[in-house]
Amino acid sequence: MTDWKKYQLKGGWFHLFLPALLVCAVTPVSAGESILPAQPAEILKLLPKTPEGWKLLQSRAENLYSDWIFTEAFREFESLPQTDPAKPNEPPPPPGRTRLRVTDTGYWPAANTMFSNFTPGTQSPEGISKKMFGKYPMLSVKLPGGSERGIVWVKNRFVVVVELENQKPTAMDDWLKAIDLAGLDNVPDGKERKLPSPMRLTVFDEMRPANNRTYTMFPATDNVEIRR
Repeated sequence: MTDWKKYQLKGGWFHLFLPALLVCAVTPVSAGESILPAQPAEILKLLPKTPEGWKLLQSRAENLYSDWIFTEAFREFESLPQTDPAKPNEPPPPPGRTRLRVTDTGYWPAANTMFSNFTPGTQSPEGISKKMFGKYPMLSVKLPGGSERGIVWVKNRFVVVVELENQKPTAMDDWLKAIDLAGLDNVPDGKERKLPSPMRLTVFDEMRPANNRTYTMFPATDNVEIRR
């Protein structure tokens, strides 16, 4: 099941209840818009390939079920060791690490309120900055140990999470630019608004194909349909 609490920002856990965007103001998604998400492989391909000087640690996508079906795509990168030629005997600095996660919420209501009352250029008491990344609302926070986390909301539907460790100050923008946000914007909305019974859920592991599988699950109540 999807645990929306796993996206911890600062000073406690924050549910990813994410909003709809209208220009720079955020308003609730209108009734009846929730849909089944895109297929895992379709979302995974919109994450960046391995940059020069980095290695890919994980690359996978899957369907998850928690009252509704979600699609989550994830890639993790680690920078290759870099030594200073002027100081060959000194150990290299700790490697940089980047975790990228995109969740297709399908406009499910429980994943659509985190950006409520979003005002660019402000900061919460917990130190969470609210700003725009291009046309997309973004929450960002500096974490202990030189880590940084940013959450961007795309098309009222996609949660884009970037987690960085041991990287330069401009790295957040660089990684967000590497993600195909325009591609997410152009993912078509399906017409299906009911959970199928049984549901067919897919796991797609790009680096470990032996983990790939499709399995069935029955929803808690058959023929569940979005109502608000």
